[in-house]
Amino acid sequence: MGAMLFLLTNNNIFCQPAYLGLWQGAFMNDFDVEVAFSINSQEQLDGYIKMMNGTNVIQNDKLSEIQLIDGEFSFYIADKGTPFKGNFNDNFTTLSGEFIFPDDSKNAIELKRSLSKAKLADE
Repeated sequence: MGAMLFLLTNNNIFCQPAYLGLWQGAFMNDFDVEVAFSINSQEQLDGYIKMMNGTNVIQNDKLSEIQLIDGEFSFYIADKGTPFKGNFNDNFTTLSGEFIFPDDSKNAIELKRSLSKAKLADE
């Protein structure tokens, strides 16, 4: 069962997955990566991945199939035909995993939770 964040507001309890927010890291030692997860206005999980080479954005794609099942976190980048599978550390500050490219090659990445606010899908 995934970790959840509980918020108490006006006597209502809202439960949010612990992985919501902005995650950042380096990919293949050359590219800066930003991945964000949020809940959209239809109360569904939403996300994007942005990859930069210096100041040039080389990827900016929507994520789908975002899920945490039996400790394994996964999502899919439909525009690239690329799934991701990984795991969070115990306190949800690091996400380690790999992208599986269409040629079946696997490429590792480690992302750290950022304190910066992610741009939400509806903003």
